Amino acid sequence: MLQASHQEPAIKHAVLALSSLHQLSELPDDSELKQQHKAYAEKQHQKALQQAQALVAAAKPEDIDRVLLVCIIFVCYEGVRGDYAAMHVHIHNGRQIVFDNRERYNSSKRSDRSEIVQALSRLDIPALTFQDTSCPTRLTLGDYLHSRPFLALPEFEDMFGARAALVDILHQFLLADSAVEYAAHASDEGGVATFNAHAKATCASQFEQWQRKFELLVGSDPKFASASHINILRIWHTTAALYLEVGIIGKQSRFDVVPHRFIKIVSLAEELISELGKAGGLSFSVDGLGYLDPVFLVATRCREPGIRRRALGVLLALPRQESLWQSAAAAAVASKWIAVEEEGLVDVAQASDIHEHRRIQALDTCVDIETRSAVLYLTMCHITGESSCRVEKVQWSHRPRLD
Repeated sequence: MLQASHQEPAIKHAVLALSSLHQLSELPDDSELKQQHKAYAEKQHQKALQQAQALVAAAKPEDIDRVLLVCIIFVCYEGVRGDYAAMHVHIHNGRQIVFDNRERYNSSKRSDRSEIVQALSRLDIPALTFQDTSCPTRLTLGDYLHSRPFLALPEFEDMFGARAALVDILHQFLLADSAVEYAAHASDEGGVATFNAHAKATCASQFEQWQRKFELLVGSDPKFASASHINILRIWHTTAALYLEVGIIGKQSRFDVVPHRFIKIVSLAEELISELGKAGGLSFSVDGLGYLDPVFLVATRCREPGIRRRALGVLLALPRQESLWQSAAAAAVASKWIAVEEEGLVDVAQASDIHEHRRIQALDTCVDIETRSAVLYLTMCHITGESSCRVEKVQWSHRPRLD
């Protein structure tokens, strides 16, 4: 990326815009530098757009990699800025570029070219797991397969291949196991059940194959990858195993049977932030796979008080931006979630103390990055079986805090 930024003006200005925007997100609200960083980021972003238009207009086959790199940076920029509609446009454009040039990418032996395609593919994961009311994700399994990177699963021999394979399986599982996707592929109830069973069985088999191969490579080669990279993939594999066990849709009490999965995710994340702390607390990652998303899942869906508070502690431990996930924002939402579910309870000793009608069934958000706030639309299910929407608002500071 840095090498390309010296050769291509569109990439250079896009990188400068993203860098300045991230610095802006870390400044206190009363900082005199806020306006300066904001103006600089917007100026560089406009220059990047102009240069990108010129690049696309005159693009030759050998320029496609640079076009896709610019697209990836724009996805990250809009995600950090909170313009989710623009972010999805760039993701869609990137997928179309991959599809239009699929023969070039599928036949290429160059690792850098393959990494560009995989980087775009990874950015789908946070876009699928983070849904804002301003522009919810509309990706279907058909859309993904339309521009899916070429992979042979689980035939990987290095960390790059292991990550690519896991991301591909995650894509298929997250998309195939959604109610919308069922309806698109089945016209009756029996068809839905058949499609669901087939999709889950296929993904379960692939996850199992992936884990065996991955742990074999890790165990046989001490230099296979850093502890941080290994832990990230183990966190995501455990998250996938959790969903395979309980499903994506259903009663909230189904999560009570997998405390061992929640504990493993939190334990791995605690090890990871310890490593990140030693490295200076790296505060930004454009990679679609991070720890914030799975740990947020633990803080909100695990009702064991000790485990979910460990997860909250992880979210609060470091100021961190992973694609469009922010640690401070995630911690603020998780704190409000816990407060709502435990409201009025004198003592919560175990998950069963929080009855189903007290549990949040679904969350929709309306995020305002500029004011560091969000409106939460919480779907609750009462004892009578009727659903209602509870509206809450949260605010966060530029850095997460342990209060």
